[in-house]
Amino acid sequence: MNSDESYSTSDGFWDQKPWWCKPWSILTFGLLVITFSWLLFQSIFVSLVVFLIIAVWWGLFLVLAPSYYEKQLTSSEDLD
Repeated sequence: MNSDESYSTSDGFWDQKPWWCKPWSILTFGLLVITFSWLLFQSIFVSLVVFLIIAVWWGLFLVLAPSYYEKQLTSSEDLD
């Protein structure tokens, strides 16, 4: 697989998503939630817990989901 094919594969995952499920919106929303948790509670413990939850969410949707999609796409192409 050349770099052009992997680029188009990863683009395909994000092209299928609505605007509110794009990487920029996921990152922006997560940063806003962390910021507002600090402004609202002013507790490092609460903000750390919120950050950990957001970090897991980022990992799932920004790292694991696209790589799983690409792996599934590659395995289905191998079957053809």
